[in-house]
Amino acid sequence: MIRERTSITDLARALLNDEGAIVGQFTMNLWTQYPSFTDVPKPDDATQEELVVSAALLELFAARRSEPPPAWTASVGRLDAPRFLMGGYEKAFPQWGEEWRREAPEPLKKRNLFASAEFLEFC
Repeated sequence: MIRERTSITDLARALLNDEGAIVGQFTMNLWTQYPSFTDVPKPDDATQEELVVSAALLELFAARRSEPPPAWTASVGRLDAPRFLMGGYEKAFPQWGEEWRREAPEPLKKRNLFASAEFLEFC
């Protein structure tokens, strides 16, 4: 069931759980809900892994809008182990995994997260 409002944590959880079917909808919801990503509050219901993904996503989205990310993202670290956000395709297609490690957007890479260069682009 899709809620009326989507939180950044909802999107982070969907990505971490490889729930690709809902990721696009959650991304579009966030883009329409927030005219600016700068003031998105820090999630208070997120695990550390969800917080890292949330911070990376907000930095990515803010950069695509040419605006600063929320201030709180600067204090969020990175994951200890690399994590792909591509629905498990890196396991089925290891050559793609290597490509995604190289071309992942910088907000993801700096947090040890990897995806395609076009990750979550839709407009």
